[in-house]
Parts: sequence; structure tokens; C-alpha cells
Amino acid sequence: MEYWHYMLCGMQTWETAFTQGVTLRLKSGFPLLNTELYKYKFVDIPLCPCGQAEESIHHLLIDCPHYTEARDRMVSKIECGYHNTQTAPYFYCINTKVLLGACTNLNSKMGSIVTEAVSSFLRDIPR
Repeated sequence: MEYWHYMLCGMQTWETAFTQGVTLRLKSGFPLLNTELYKYKFVDIPLCPCGQAEESIHHLLIDCPHYTEARDRMVSKIECGYHNTQTAPYFYCINTKVLLGACTNLNSKMGSIVTEAVSSFLRDIPR
């Protein structure tokens, strides 16, 4: 796509558009991961390339050993956000619900920190 298209859509770069698209697919429940692609016969098996489990949203964001370093950076950013925003320890958790922005207990500042951390994670992983 041309640069002007990204600017008209309010996106600075192709990378921003890509990350927003992936994030939207994760939140909408159609993430284009092997588990979903297998249901529609686009791939032969639902396994993650790591071979340890089905490639689901939870596996991608929480468990996959291929993305440990990127995940550690994401978690570190979120933990710093919890500390810096003085979020109550009760809400100090990192799970799929929090990462996808479905946790209503986070304030808007913490929600922005989580969204940016997940976006950065998605940019860092080779997908």
C-alpha cells in the first residue's frame, strides 16, 4: 500500500497497521493461528511450530517457548506499569484476559501500557 493510505487511516507506518491488524484479530477471536486455520482446512495440523501444543491465543501469548525472550520483555513492561501506576496487588496479574484488553479492572493508563506491551511483543515475534 502507498504511504498516503496509512496516513489517511491514521497510521504512521505499515508496521503500525500490521500490529493493529494482528491485535484486532486476536481480540476478535479469529487470530489466524494454526488452531483457527485448521478448522477451515487452511493448514493440515493445529500445532504450533514449536510442536508442544495447539497454536492458540493462550499458547502464543503465555506458553510458547519460541517467544520466551519477547514475552519476558512484554511482561517486564507490564510489571513496571503495575508498579508505576501503583495498581493494587489484587489486580497484579498477567493472563490472556488482561493481555487482550478484556479486563475491566484496569485503569486507562494501565490499559494503555498493556496494549503497548502486547503490540511490542507482536512486532518482536517472527510471524
